[in-house]
Order: sequence, then C-alpha cells, then structure tokens
Amino acid sequence: MDSMNGVIAALSALSNPILVAITFVYAFITYRILVATRRATDLMHRQFEESLRPYIAVDVFVERGSHIFRLRIRNLGKSAAANLRLSLDRDFCQFGNPEHNLRNTYAFRENVATFPPNFELIFDLDVSHQVLGKKAPEVTPTKFKVSWFYTFVDKHYEDSTEVDLETFLDSCANPEPLVDELRGISKSLEKLASAIKDQQRQKVDGRPKLQ
Repeated sequence: MDSMNGVIAALSALSNPILVAITFVYAFITYRILVATRRATDLMHRQFEESLRPYIAVDVFVERGSHIFRLRIRNLGKSAAANLRLSLDRDFCQFGNPEHNLRNTYAFRENVATFPPNFELIFDLDVSHQVLGKKAPEVTPTKFKVSWFYTFVDKHYEDSTEVDLETFLDSCANPEPLVDELRGISKSLEKLASAIKDQQRQKVDGRPKLQ
C-alpha cells in the first residue's frame, strides 16, 4: 500500500510541471492567434480605407488641336479630400506674364475646403515651343514640383509630383482636328470622282457596269 501511495504521489508531482507546460504552450498559441487575427483585421481595415480615400494626381497635357501646356490636378479616389493645400516650389508665370503667377492663383494661395472625386483643376501654362525653347526660364521653368496636403477621416496625407516639361521634347503632338477633317473630305471627293467616272464609262459603253 505504501508503495502504491508513493507511485501516486510521484505521478502527481510529475504531472504538475507537465500541466504547467501544457498551459503555457496553450496560452502562447492563443496569444499568437490573437495577434495574427488583430494584424489581419488591421490590414483589412487599412486596405478598405485605402480603397476609399482620395488620390490626388498631377499631370501636364497638351489638348488636341492646341500647343498649350496645361497643368491638371485631379482627385482619382472615391472620396473627397478635405482642406486641400496646393503649393509650387517655384514661380511659374502663365504665358510668361509676371502678373499671372500660378503660385498666386486662388487654388495655390488658399485651402480648398472640399475636393470631390473626379473633380479637376486645369491651369494654362504657356505655349509649348515657348517653354521648351527656354525663352524665359526664370518665369516659365521646364521643371517644377507640385505638392499637396489634405485630410481624410482625421488623417493627414501629403505627397508631391515632379513635373518635367522637357519630357515632351521630340515627341509627336496629336493631329490637328482640321487636318483630320481635310483628310476625310479628300477621301470623299476621291470616291465621288470615281463614281462620276464610272457613270460616264457606262454611258459610253451603253451597258450597265457589272457589280
């Protein structure tokens, strides 16, 4: 009986550390699962927020049929940007006129309270050959930076875009609309002249032309 009691006591003493170890492992695994779940939840929340937040895009384009560089600022996101603040790192005088400095326009001088999705601001810069020819680089520089700052869901976002107008050097401009129209008229006249010749040939032959 004493030996049996000793065995039971030994097993009981041995089981305590094993139980503690098992409990520790279980608690550790549970903690890791909770951490992973929280990270996954935070990631999904950030992805959802990123998919909805405003996205400000800045680019320069030359409109079809024009030789004027235009600066375009758009909101490509799905939500409105609040308190949008735009800035330029240097002066840019529209069409070389010092009285029309882009930095002094309302959008660059004041905060834009709300900049909704798909909304855009367009500013004329200058005629392309004037800028690229560097006629007045101090007032119409070929390189400048547009920066912006805005808030969304109590968070602050800021970014910038480097604009390099020299990218347009040696590139082809969109065809003029008038040129396209003239080409269309020319083709129509050619078809009309061909039809008239066919009719005249039919009269001379005295028989209809086979299709």
